[in-house]
Parts: sequence; C-alpha cells; structure tokens
Amino acid sequence: MVTSGPAQPPPTEESPFEEILLLCLQRILADEQPLPFLRWAQKQLVPRLQREEPDLEEVEAQRLAFLLARAIWDATPLPSGGFRPQPLNNPHPALSCPCGSGLAYGQCCGAIQNLPVIPQELMWELLLAELPEPLFRQALASGEVPGPLLGLAAERWLMVDRPGLAIALLEPLFSPEAATQMDERGDHALNVLCDAYDRRDHGKKKRQFLDRMRQHPCRGLRAAAWRRLCTIHIDEGAFIEAQLAYTQAQREAPDNPGTALLEIALLATQHEDDLARDRALFWRHKLRRGEEADIAILDFLAQAGTDPQDALMTSQADILDPCLMDLRDWVQASIRRPLPTYILVLAPIPSPCPTSAPTAAEVSTTAAPAKMGIGDGASALSNPGSATNAGGMATGESSGGAAMGKTSASEQPQYPIQGAAGLPHPAPVSDWSQCLEPPGALVALERDWHRVYPGTKPLGLQLVPPPASPHPWEPDEGGAEDWLDFLNDHPEAADSLDILDDLVTALYVHPDTALSWVRHTLVTPLLTRAQAILGQVPPADGRTTTLPWDAAENRTALRLLFRHYLSQVESGTEAVAIASLETLLSLNPWDHHGLRADLMNHYLRQGDDAAALALARRYPEDRLVDLVYGEVLALYRGGAAQQARQALRRAQGQLPLIPRYLTQKRVARPSARERTPTPTSAETAWFYRESMRDVWSAVPGLLDWLKRQAG
Repeated sequence: MVTSGPAQPPPTEESPFEEILLLCLQRILADEQPLPFLRWAQKQLVPRLQREEPDLEEVEAQRLAFLLARAIWDATPLPSGGFRPQPLNNPHPALSCPCGSGLAYGQCCGAIQNLPVIPQELMWELLLAELPEPLFRQALASGEVPGPLLGLAAERWLMVDRPGLAIALLEPLFSPEAATQMDERGDHALNVLCDAYDRRDHGKKKRQFLDRMRQHPCRGLRAAAWRRLCTIHIDEGAFIEAQLAYTQAQREAPDNPGTALLEIALLATQHEDDLARDRALFWRHKLRRGEEADIAILDFLAQAGTDPQDALMTSQADILDPCLMDLRDWVQASIRRPLPTYILVLAPIPSPCPTSAPTAAEVSTTAAPAKMGIGDGASALSNPGSATNAGGMATGESSGGAAMGKTSASEQPQYPIQGAAGLPHPAPVSDWSQCLEPPGALVALERDWHRVYPGTKPLGLQLVPPPASPHPWEPDEGGAEDWLDFLNDHPEAADSLDILDDLVTALYVHPDTALSWVRHTLVTPLLTRAQAILGQVPPADGRTTTLPWDAAENRTALRLLFRHYLSQVESGTEAVAIASLETLLSLNPWDHHGLRADLMNHYLRQGDDAAALALARRYPEDRLVDLVYGEVLALYRGGAAQQARQALRRAQGQLPLIPRYLTQKRVARPSARERTPTPTSAETAWFYRESMRDVWSAVPGLLDWLKRQAG
C-alpha cells in the first residue's frame, strides 16, 4: 500500500489572488527590474481586480493594483540579490503617486494606513515551484529558504524521482541539534522525509526517525509523527496499533484537521462506514466554527458524511494513477445502465463428470496468487485444502470435481439434503451442461475489446493472471489509454461479464488497489453489477440452474461471484458472504476449487452446526481437512459424543497429524523442506491450526477430549 502520509483533502483550484501572485512572480523573474514590473502590473492587474469587484472604480482599482504589486515585489526573494527581497523606498510625499491617480503620493497611496503585507514564506512557496533547476539549486545553497519550506523543495526532488537529494536536504533539518528549533510548520517536511525514506526502502530508518520525533518538544511535530505512524499501521493492517497511534495524535493536536482526515481513513479502512460518516459530520461541525476553516477540508468532510470511501479516493486524486480516476468516472456512469439479459443454453458436456474426483492434494498444486488488496488473507478461514489458501487456488481448468469423495453415482441421492441451506446435491448426472450465453450484441463487442485489452484471464479462481502475462497498465504493453478509450466509447461494455471480469483482474494487479477506498469505489461496483446480471438469468427449460466449471463459457461468471464473496469477507459482511458461497456451490456443485472448505469454516464460526453437518454429508469421504475435522467439531459441539468419536477415528485415518497440531499450545511452522500441499502433510495441519484452533479452543473441554481420543 502506497500512501503519502495521512489522507489529504482534494486539491482545489487556484483562487484569483493566487493567480495574481503567480503572474506577478513570473513577471518579476523575467528581468528583476522594479519599474517595468510596476508598469506591467498597472496594465494587467486593474482589469483583473475589476472583474472580481465590479463596483470598484477606476481610480480605486489603479491604487489597489499598485499597492498589491509593490507588496508582492517587497516580499519576493530575488535571485540576483542572493535570494533576499529588495524592498522599494517610498516616493517623496510631494511627487506624483505611481498608481496613476494624478494625486501627490502623500495624499494618495502614501496616506493609506495598514498597507497590504505579503508574507515572504508565501512567495517562497511559489518561487520554489517556479525556479528552473540551476536557480533552484542556488536557492537551496543560499541558506535563505525558510526551514519549514524545505519540505516543498524536497518534494520537488521526489517528483523527479530523486529521493536521495530529498533526504540529504531534510535530514539536517531534523538532526538532534537542529530539530529542537522546528515547530509545527515542519509537519510537511516531516512527511516528505518519510516519503523519501519509503522511496529508498529505508523502513527501519523511517521508524527510528518517527520514534525520535514522537519525543520532540513541539506538540505539533509529535502529533505529525503519531499521524504518520498511524498510517503505517493502517497499511500493515495492524488496526489496534493504528488506533493507539491515532489516539496519541488526537491528544497532541485535538483540533488539527489532519487528525480528522486520519480518523476517517482509519474507520473507512476497517469498513466502519457508518461510524466514519458520523465522525465526518462531527468534525465538519467542529472545524467549521474555527476562524480559518479550510474550505477544501470542509468539502471533504461533507462528502465523507455521505460516502467516506469515495471521499478518500477523491482526496488522493493528485497521487493516484490518473487512469484509475478515468476508470472511476466510467464505472460511476456505466453501472447505472439497465441490466442485460443473459440466457442459459444446453450444450454437450466436454467430458463426463467423474464420480471419483481428485483429492485435495491434486487440487492444491497451483502457486499462491500475488498479495493484493482483496486477496490479503480475505478468507482468513482457509487452509491448504480450501480455495483461498496459500496453496489451494486450484486452476480447475480440467474437467471434474474437487475431492467430492468416491461414492458412485448410483449411490448418491438425487435430492437436496435438508438443512444444507437448500443447496443441491453435488453431482447431478447429465449428458448436457448449462452454459451462459450473452446477448448477441455483446459478442462482437467482446471480440473488439480483446483486440485492445492486453491482459489475460487468471487461472481458475486466482485473483491475478500468471506472472509472465502482459500487464494491462504498463506502457510497454500499450498502457491503459487504448482500452480506457474503448470503454469511454462503449458504455455498453458494462453489460459484458467477460469485460467486467477483465476490469476486476486489471484492478487486482494495480498497486493502488491496496487502498481499501480504491477497491470500494472501483472493484465493488463492478462485482455488484456482475452479481445483479447473474441474478436475473432465467432457468433453462425449468431445470435447476447449474453453471459447471467444465464449460468454459461459465468460468467468467463463477470467478466474478467468487471475487464478490472475497469482497464481502473483507468488508465484514459474514452473512452475505456465506450466502454467496452457498450460491456458488449451488451453481457449481462439483466445487472444482474446494469452496466448501471455506463454507464449512464459516458455518462453524457462526455456530451453525446443523448446516456444517449437512455440508459434510453432501461430500462423503471428502479428504479436505476442513470438512473432515469440521464434522468432528460440529458433532461434539452438538452433543453427539459417540458420533464425534466415530468421525474422529475416520478423520485420523485420513489426516493423522491434525489432533497433535490442534492440541499443542505452540507449534512452529514446518520447515520449507516439509511444506508440501498434500492432505496428510504437516503444512496442511499447521494451516488448519492457524485458521481454526480458536474455534476449537472456544468449546470447553474439546481440546482435552481430542487429546485423549487421539491417544
């Protein structure tokens, strides 16, 4: 996850006053001559001032233009003067006023009290952005740049990917000898130095720096250090530590707007959107009472009061990939389209559905997907036998089921098992397969799409394509511009499950989707639309709808539904996630990817032992550890001790290491040499312990019983 310090309010357009300052600075730098500049200002500023203040009379506009231009000149550090301002002397009172009013200076501008004063630091801010590099280096070498503004200079180095120069510029500012002279104005420089450390992968050095700044005598800088530490913990998913750091930041600077933005980010990252909305409105009310309330921050908080996730994405628009912002605009417009109508057609199955399916070892041979936003342990209940574990993201590209057991078709009941949430039996027998068919108009559209989109499909239910696949965002692969242009020209692309699947895959491989608000704003709407499209597919000839993975036409839909399930797990909507898994098993009861393992663990965590037992009976002689030992847990917890002992004996015969790993208080992960993803391996036992021991240990006496029974 790459964040540039705490979330920032969205950038605002330059005010008319800022435009005037910038124009004047550019004119001053052209020749650094005061009289030509003042004459230029009279011609250029008067009409601008009158546009802003239509009631301003000509004489008043001339006077104001002169006074403003002189104040700007007096505050501007001049390169020819060693980057020090060269203020103008006042004209003699009897001389004609330079503003052009025709009055004597003493009776015109010289008689005005409280003349406008432009802070030198304000002009330095503009100057550091405008100077060409040779003069920029001279300015830094002059020693005249105000210390707090060195952060702006260092930020310029970062923009041209020179973090080493940024570090060299800022480290002396925060040295133990000099740091005590810094005040809260060094907040920005502190964050820029942390950004520079990030660019150089100096994580340890950054932590040491922040630990030192937490002890700084200035409360404002202590608060800045705590805020930065909070963002680090958020990035790491360490939300307890993040909350502690936020509390310290709030204690040090309770009225700092950055504290408000940080709290919204902390809550939104944990999907506490309702609380984030309430806190945004609270902060907006509080900050609005201040004398110098920042309009941009107030606007951000107003937006966060409605949709905190979208507000956070907008707040980082200046540091996010512009292509993502373009895609957001397309998503927001296109998902409002009416839903298209897909139909189910019958086609011969590619090969007979086997009655004896591959074992868990056979479906657990695919390497783990790259660590992505929604894949970051989203299914924390998984283990090496399930679909979302480190080794269980099976491709399922061949026909056949996944570890359904070895019962023959004639021995399998052809009716739903009661108590299994209405899911059908895992292996309906037929010579025909139901296949999804898109509306005719989408066929040509999808063909054109694949001519411009460089990405490839993932294997099975994996989140990302194989490592050697073309990258849809890389310039070397044509970049995203071509396919983004295609989307903008074809809003109907949002009707295609095939294209929606590609877009979600592209987002998974983009580093910015590590941010939860980017996923919420881009990934979630696409997945929700895909689910809605599938939800209105009519049955084929009155048959029970199934979408077997064996049919290539169905894989995109099943993958989208699986990704939607992961999104729901990440957002903490357990009941909805369970319903999505049940739907997936209903549509593809052969379960080529071991999703029943996740479903079993969800049932057990929810305390739904009846559903867990019904699921286990649907897959007799299954060798997935979650189902085999999940049945034991559900029987014991339901008071069926005799049946639990019998189930345990069967489980031990298949997976003998599990009881030892569950009953020991501490177990080290097997060495790399022992990490084989087979049902009987120590690696499988260790993963199951990591994911489910807390559920076993929560049942009084269960682990002692397991230890005695296992011998």
